[in-house]
Amino acid sequence: LVQPTQGPHLTNAESMQGFATLAVESSADALRRIEEILTLYHGAANSRADLSSTAPSSATPEIPENANSPFDMRGSVIEAVFDADSWLEVYADRASSLLTGFAVLNGQAVSVIADQPLGGQAPDAPGTEKFRIFMELAERMQLPLVMLSNAPGFVPGVKQERLRIQQVGGFSLDVNVRSTMPVLSVVLNHNYGGRQIQAFSKFLRPNITGMALRRATMAVMGPSAAFDLFHGKQYERLIAADQSDEAQKLRDDYLAGFREKSRAGADAAATGLIDVLIDEPGDLRAELGKALGNLIQ
Repeated sequence: LVQPTQGPHLTNAESMQGFATLAVESSADALRRIEEILTLYHGAANSRADLSSTAPSSATPEIPENANSPFDMRGSVIEAVFDADSWLEVYADRASSLLTGFAVLNGQAVSVIADQPLGGQAPDAPGTEKFRIFMELAERMQLPLVMLSNAPGFVPGVKQERLRIQQVGGFSLDVNVRSTMPVLSVVLNHNYGGRQIQAFSKFLRPNITGMALRRATMAVMGPSAAFDLFHGKQYERLIAADQSDEAQKLRDDYLAGFREKSRAGADAAATGLIDVLIDEPGDLRAELGKALGNLIQ
């Protein structure tokens, strides 16, 4: 916990950047946060009304059906799924592409890692490092983990390579494999490739429950990238031959077939990657609560 102070050498933001688990505005706020963390750690969330009354939120999760549409994971999902007013975000000053913190579900304290699609963000090197750091904290606390995935894959490019995304990603995967707390891994709209593995594929280790919205897309790569790989040259030949209608039909048919096959309710469920299919976003809380109860029995 860090209380920001204005000094001759560091601004408030600089004093917190890179090492604060939680930033607070006053000593009183710090003491309150400490009490909340200790209450979560001991799993007695229902004993503190100002942390959580175990009452569900009055909101309903809202997730756009178009997987490419950005939405606020915090306001649209986290605050609607977990017990009212129980979300306690940590490492908020690091990497906006990922949300990490603690919450309460049906009176049970849990760790939470969630992608933040707001603004079209995808997992990057800073976000992956934040993932690793929080996982180490969550493992020490041994609270069940809820992973909320909604990612088109890792951010590519020279900048990310220079930020060591391969190395950081390897470290985070290593922490995942060696961790021991039970995990509910939930895919909302989509998850692809290596990110699907890093976000707790149930084949990583025991004690992981795979969950997904029935409509979620799960594949090695996204539909557009797959089309370019397998049919890109044929598409270009049709365009060059002034056969744009045929080219467009080729693309539309492939994308429709890809999305149907890649639905969580299809291959992922058939191969055992998914244990629980969730019909609608409004069912998230009930299904998570049921799965959590099974995990901690």
